[in-house]
Amino acid sequence: MNELAVCKARALRQLREIFVNNPRTDRVCTAIDDLIARKQVGVPGDHGSVLIVGPSHSGKSRSISYAIRRYSSEGAEHPPILHVTLPEDVNRKSLILAMFDAAEDRGYFRGDRLSGTHHDLQTRILRLLKHAGILAVVLDECHHIRYEKKNDAGHTVGEMIKRFLIEGPCPIILAGVGNDAKKPYTENQQLMNRSLPFVELDPLDWEVSADRDFYQDFFVSYLKQVHALNLTGNLALLQSEEFAEALFSACGGIIGVAIILFQNAVMRMIEDGRRDLSLLDFSRAHSALAVTDDLDTENKFRELVDGGLEFA
Repeated sequence: MNELAVCKARALRQLREIFVNNPRTDRVCTAIDDLIARKQVGVPGDHGSVLIVGPSHSGKSRSISYAIRRYSSEGAEHPPILHVTLPEDVNRKSLILAMFDAAEDRGYFRGDRLSGTHHDLQTRILRLLKHAGILAVVLDECHHIRYEKKNDAGHTVGEMIKRFLIEGPCPIILAGVGNDAKKPYTENQQLMNRSLPFVELDPLDWEVSADRDFYQDFFVSYLKQVHALNLTGNLALLQSEEFAEALFSACGGIIGVAIILFQNAVMRMIEDGRRDLSLLDFSRAHSALAVTDDLDTENKFRELVDGGLEFA
């Protein structure tokens, strides 16, 4: 196997394994903890829900995964929270089938899961969740839900989730992008009444000092973990305010996009056989992501390269 390809793959895996606990993750954990506590000390049929919403790469799924891992117990193969990632264009039936698929990955198989009415399927999945001792269900990528009619989000999906909360054994957490993720709640007042306040992970704003501090603190912690990997020799990136602003502008205030840019810059560095990052690495990374439509921001790194700024 090509040595360079192996080196890049190993470095990318190590970078993707980095996790920085932060106040946004804490908000996700608190919401999930509140719902599970309500299940454990409340009465049957009094389960709650919450929506975790934000743009792509805003940290929703990673924060949820971290929150779930905290419920793992020694010797257990899986934590008692079912994390279901919804495929594109799902309706009510295929949403339930996705839940069966996630349960099957844990060894819970039902041969009759495809037969019967929607009510039959719903009854079976609720029984399975109870039998498996599931504390909560996460429906991730809920913006992929397809509604049969323009205004039926509240009547179909919202009503189904409400029935899950009343008849099922546990709370339901939804996570997704934009207004489509909010529709089951905003179009079903009864479901909204059972929901905690949405956990909204909006893009950061450089002009807001708290957001700027969050961004800078996050990357101080992130780069400490990168330093421990010994991948590159010059990580004093945040010492330059010009670079910090360029990276912030490039990611549109979305931390996950900044991390993807950083990972791609490291790949460029490795391809060139170097151990020091350069501004050109970041400029090239930005250009590559822009070509794939993953990025639609201005390439401020190019301006810094043209201006002669270099890393210390």
